Amino acid sequence: MTAVRAARLGPTPVQLVLCLPPRAMLGYQLRHADRSQPLLFNTMPRARIAIAGRLAHTHRRFQVRLAPRPAAVRTARDLVAQACHTWQLPQLGHDASLIMSELAANAVEHARTDAVATVLADGPRLHLAVRDGDTRYPRLNPLAAAGRATPLDERGRGLQLVHALAAAWGAMPARSGKVVWATVSTDSPS
Repeated sequence: MTAVRAARLGPTPVQLVLCLPPRAMLGYQLRHADRSQPLLFNTMPRARIAIAGRLAHTHRRFQVRLAPRPAAVRTARDLVAQACHTWQLPQLGHDASLIMSELAANAVEHARTDAVATVLADGPRLHLAVRDGDTRYPRLNPLAAAGRATPLDERGRGLQLVHALAAAWGAMPARSGKVVWATVSTDSPS
């Protein structure tokens, strides 16, 4: 219930979605709670289908395929600029461009696979995502936060930037890879 409350009352409210076995006690308790409840699904594929169906009707989306080349970072940044211009969200453009640049750069540098960059608009929020073919998740590096020089495979300074600018960010598994995402809002801390 703490997670449900935090998702609903946080600076950027989100819909909480959980995947639980049908007979799980937690699922029973959540379905019978007096307050608002998260969406509950038996499997991740069912959750993804339901969420995708909701997004198709309520969100605006721009998407571009990225090759594993440095020029992909510029392409992803241009996608954000186009989205912000089209949706008249110039106040989010700078932070969203910086964040998308970092997400795309990480896919190019670390995943080294084709990727897909996506920008979704949801009211005063932009949801940014890069899906790549590497299953390794990004990690914040405490040495990078302290400003100490670190080898290429231990850097993580860009994720510090994402962490500072985004209202929320994270990573989740995807078929044959992962999605790294961030949300930028007019209420974001920057």
